[in-house]
Amino acid sequence: MRISRSNLQKALIYFHNLQKWPKELAEEMKTCCYVKKDFITEAEEKSLLTEVEPHMKRLRYEKSHWDDAIHLYREREQRKWRDENLEVISRIRSESFGVNTEHLTYVHILDLHKDGVIKPHIDSIR
Repeated sequence: MRISRSNLQKALIYFHNLQKWPKELAEEMKTCCYVKKDFITEAEEKSLLTEVEPHMKRLRYEKSHWDDAIHLYREREQRKWRDENLEVISRIRSESFGVNTEHLTYVHILDLHKDGVIKPHIDSIR
């Protein structure tokens, strides 16, 4: 049985408590959120992991985030990247943000433990 592209998108994206969302915002989010098949190759994924894992494995998993939105995670920020990984990050940025978006210098890296959870939340602005 084949799953249609729109049904696959619906299966991969879940909006928590959608019935409580303002209708206009819910419709806008449904049109803006999508999963792009094969956006990153296995080789690119491996390259990114090879670069960040030596740093991440030195960190312990935190039990809870300051705003209680994330549990069992570790995180760090990274500014300098190998050229091949910078190409992937640039592709992510261009696909995810508007043309005139000013990006932060550092890329935020989050590793969620297999038992970790990210609760529905709105990120704080720094």
